[in-house]
Amino acid sequence: MIRKKRCNNVIIYRLPESTANSAEERKREDTERCLELINNALEVDCHVDDMKQVVRLGQRDRENTDRQNVSRPLLIEFKSYTTKTQLMESLYKLKNADDHFRQLSITHDMTKNERIEIQKKVEEAKLKEREETGEFIWRVRGTPGSLRIVRLKKRH
Repeated sequence: MIRKKRCNNVIIYRLPESTANSAEERKREDTERCLELINNALEVDCHVDDMKQVVRLGQRDRENTDRQNVSRPLLIEFKSYTTKTQLMESLYKLKNADDHFRQLSITHDMTKNERIEIQKKVEEAKLKEREETGEFIWRVRGTPGSLRIVRLKKRH
């Protein structure tokens, strides 16, 4: 049930927060920045209508509103799974995006248990990689809830 509720969500880390006083203005700026990121940097066709909500997670730090380097994670809930999938498949384009987008991290919205499961799988993959020397590397692939460790051939 919880996974189904979160399946259309992504979380963006390190997207600078607005310093506007009104909540409506901050939300409007967050939405505009998200659309700029999605449409321009990731080249995914997305409109305001495609998003159910755009919300900052956690409490706002009113004393440090002038500090741009402290920003709360931003949750975007899309109306369709297709839009979210297109966004996630386009993340590789971030490395060639403008400087202010290159610093961002975009992930699936996961429960604490799913994050713990991923950490365990990553540790398991690292252990396999340390034990085995040769032409292969071990990586975790899949979406939260259906993760697997795969063996990939090293690039030379």
